[in-house]
Amino acid sequence: MKTITFLLGTLLLAARAGAAETAASDDAAGRAMARDLNVCAKPVWPSAALARGAAGKTSVAVQVDSGGRVTASRVDVSSGHEDLDQAALAGIGRCRFHGLAAAAPTPEQWRPMQFVWYLPERPAAPTAERIAAVRAAADGGAAAAQMELGWWYQAGMLGSTDLALAEQWYRRAAETGDVAAQVRLGGFYLQVAQPARPDEARDWLRRAAQAGSAEAQAWLAWIYDMGVGVEHDAEEALYWSTQAAASGKPEFQARLGYRLLHSDNDTDRARAVEWLERAAAQDHALARLSLARSYEQGDGVPRDEARAATLYRAALGATDGQAEFKLGAMVEEGRGGPADPAAAASLYRQAMHAAQPAAFGRYARLLETGSGVAQDESQAIETYLQAANLGDCEAMRALGRLYLKRGADHAYEWIGRAIFCASRREAGL
Repeated sequence: MKTITFLLGTLLLAARAGAAETAASDDAAGRAMARDLNVCAKPVWPSAALARGAAGKTSVAVQVDSGGRVTASRVDVSSGHEDLDQAALAGIGRCRFHGLAAAAPTPEQWRPMQFVWYLPERPAAPTAERIAAVRAAADGGAAAAQMELGWWYQAGMLGSTDLALAEQWYRRAAETGDVAAQVRLGGFYLQVAQPARPDEARDWLRRAAQAGSAEAQAWLAWIYDMGVGVEHDAEEALYWSTQAAASGKPEFQARLGYRLLHSDNDTDRARAVEWLERAAAQDHALARLSLARSYEQGDGVPRDEARAATLYRAALGATDGQAEFKLGAMVEEGRGGPADPAAAASLYRQAMHAAQPAAFGRYARLLETGSGVAQDESQAIETYLQAANLGDCEAMRALGRLYLKRGADHAYEWIGRAIFCASRREAGL
């Protein structure tokens, strides 16, 4: 039996394009298992293993029941780190292998796979000559050198991490009046210092914001929006978000657009579209996605489905499958252009690869009806099961209908799940 290899790096779980997976994909069960793992939650990387830089390969095997639940798991080859091995077992135990259960005649047999735990290489430690030169410049009052020295201490590039020395050098740089150093120190107090010191962060960020730093202005908008160390203040958050957007940087224009788009005020939503247009014109993919939705729904702008489709196309490959799914739905339904079920199926498959939940249900429906793809009810059920595993209420309903048609005992279980799922959604839970 072939082993499926999965790569985990900085908490990423992805199918590895290597010989092991290629061989595993030769059989239907292997392909189904790979699809199940694609929508499975990533294993949690143990904090102690991260701290000591532990890495390695954990080879495991699992057994599943007819419902796709893991009934047994074992470590066949250890990574050399007990905590990584246990994390692999815990992660795989939370998966649901609906596709494997549907595709394999004997799903309960042991199925091997391998998790590869890796960490990105740390930057090379600075040379002795470089350390001496930076330290001399830092002692002489050069803010850039002081910031660099602070980063070395924060990242542990001079030995072990030393946050106290990192703070000391960041503060010295900030006290020179260097705006970038003030932003760095503010971010340090918010995200790195233990415990966080939001009051000090806000003070330094305000200095930098008043000096025109768009990054500091965006930080302040977040602080007031989230109520970090202060009372939530939507007006103050909007003020600083607008200041940041005025810098012309597309990421801040997009953030302001998102904020205004959720307003109940028609004028605000029209302003949102203006800011999103500016960001989209600078190739900001998420701004294009949000702007496309506005044109598709007529939110803040007259409905224009052709313009929406164009914007979705421009955002393909850059929005974690969201643009692929939205464009697929439009293409399937013939909105913004002629209907093309085959093209819609291709877009749904791309969105499924990015684990977009709704794409699974849509693609399953095409498989069920034979629209744009070869009709395959068994494959449709497998794909509906994956969608249901991701919380798609309509997929649960479809499973109930198809299992009822087949006379399966668990048809009413899925109908019940669909009703419960829909009731929770209506209640906002």
